[in-house]
Amino acid sequence: EMGKEMQRLRAAEVEQKNELTALQQSLREQESSSSGAQAELEALRQQHQEQGQALHAEQADHIKEIQALREQVARTTRDLQAESSQLALALNRARLAEQRLALRESHSQTAQIALRSL
Repeated sequence: EMGKEMQRLRAAEVEQKNELTALQQSLREQESSSSGAQAELEALRQQHQEQGQALHAEQADHIKEIQALREQVARTTRDLQAESSQLALALNRARLAEQRLALRESHSQTAQIALRSL
C-alpha cells in the first residue's frame, strides 16, 4: 500500500512538473508575443509621428505659398492701379489736346469770317 502511495505521489509530482514546464513555455510564448506587439506598437507610433511631422511641414509650405500668392496679388493690384492712373491721365491729356485743337479751329474760322466781312 505504501508503494502504491509513493507511485501515486511520484506520478503527481511528474504531472505537476510537466504542468509547470508547460506553464513556463506558455509564459515565454506570451512574453515573446507581447514583445512583438510592443515592437509593432512602437513602429506604428513612430510612423504616426513621422506622418504628423510631414503633414505639419506640408501645411507650413502651403501657408507660405498662400502668403506668396497674396503678396503677388497685392503687387499686381498696385501695378494695375498705377497703370490705370497713367492711362486715365493720358486720356485726359488727349481730351485736353482735342479741345485745344477744336478751340483753335473755332478761332481760325472766326478770324476767317471776320476777314471776309472786311
